[in-house]
Amino acid sequence: MLFDKILNTWRRERVEEELVPLEPNFYEKVQTYLKHLEVMATADEDELARKIFNKRFQRVNFLVNDLIKMRMEKHFHETMASKPPPTKLPAEEERFREKLSHLIHVHQDSMLGISTIQEEDEESLEDHYEFGLVVENEANQVVGPDLLTYGPFEKGDIVLFPNDMLRQFVLRGKMRRIDLH
Repeated sequence: MLFDKILNTWRRERVEEELVPLEPNFYEKVQTYLKHLEVMATADEDELARKIFNKRFQRVNFLVNDLIKMRMEKHFHETMASKPPPTKLPAEEERFREKLSHLIHVHQDSMLGISTIQEEDEESLEDHYEFGLVVENEANQVVGPDLLTYGPFEKGDIVLFPNDMLRQFVLRGKMRRIDLH
């Protein structure tokens, strides 16, 4: 069962110093499972079943967010120590580690007064963030790719979100994009 796999991974990550290897599609499976729990927590005809699904959703959401935080810290420390990543790593974490490594080098260079040949692309805030309108209450908090905490939200709230994160909320039917152009 996926819940057991998430729980065991979370437990291992808490006790091991180095990153626990994860299969490449780990987060895809987690997202699908969370969506299933969320749908069942609202759609099941039995009130007791809805409550059970909601509790399971909250627990899995906590475990996954805590797991992500632990893994981000380990990625940071391993990148700073120039340790190679584990051989089994989800694509999301590979991209995170690449961006983290790049940011660390840019920061070190700037602290030393070294201007990099290829400065940051001077991308504007709107290239990375979008506005969303909350169309369904969301009681949970989530950690975004920018390491900021978002939520909880009430229907009608307008939120400035990282693009990828907003896309997930739109797919889950919790928000819709607000086009400012």
